Amino acid sequence: MLIDWFTVLAQVINFLVLIALLKHFLYRPVLNAIAAREQRIAQELLAAKNAVITAQTELAQLTQERQALQRQRETMLSTTQATALAEQNRVLAQAHEAAQRIQDDSRLAMQAEFQQMSDLIVQRVCSEVLDLARRVVSDLAQDDLQSHMISVFLGHLRQMDTVQRVPFDRLNASTPWSAHSALPLSTEQQQILMTGVKAVFPLVTTLTFEVVPSLLCGMELLADGYKLTWNAEDYLAQIRQNLLTLPPWSESVSAPVGENP
Repeated sequence: MLIDWFTVLAQVINFLVLIALLKHFLYRPVLNAIAAREQRIAQELLAAKNAVITAQTELAQLTQERQALQRQRETMLSTTQATALAEQNRVLAQAHEAAQRIQDDSRLAMQAEFQQMSDLIVQRVCSEVLDLARRVVSDLAQDDLQSHMISVFLGHLRQMDTVQRVPFDRLNASTPWSAHSALPLSTEQQQILMTGVKAVFPLVTTLTFEVVPSLLCGMELLADGYKLTWNAEDYLAQIRQNLLTLPPWSESVSAPVGENP
């Protein structure tokens, strides 16, 4: 079989022309289209990636905001609870204080009432006892009792300490002295008293005698504003003072039966 080189050459040339035409009119546009599509896909992928990054950023921001809101909510709740608890404690403390104050006021009022009653009773008893004692001593104040009072008074003078004697030892002989008694003294009793006073205070030259019924049962010696006294009234007054200065009733005593102290 013989090869027609002219035909082969023509076919080769036709094929090359076809290849050139395809490359010029078809392959390059296809490549351009493919490149454009790849570029578009790359842009879409980049946009999608950016969208994912943006979404992740927004999600993280939303998460942080949610956590911040949660912390703020917890803080507000804790603060509200603490405030409510403090207010509750304050109200309870005020109520307790008011109740305690009312209880204390009631107790003090009750104690004051009982103390007032006890004071009135003590004062009444003191007055009755002292009046009775005065009457008894006054009825017994006869000569024998007077002589005994003089003896007791002179005994007190002799037992004076140095401090008591100082103002009297400074007096001179011209200073007038006077003696007071609840009942008149006889001449003999006056002489006994004068002798006893001079034995204690040698500078005494004159002694004036006066009757002072308020002495009840006792004697007084006065000179230049100074006074030495011994009197049963002093004992009675001390008894009265002791009774009037008794300590207040304790809470356990003054509280009514059945009330807790």
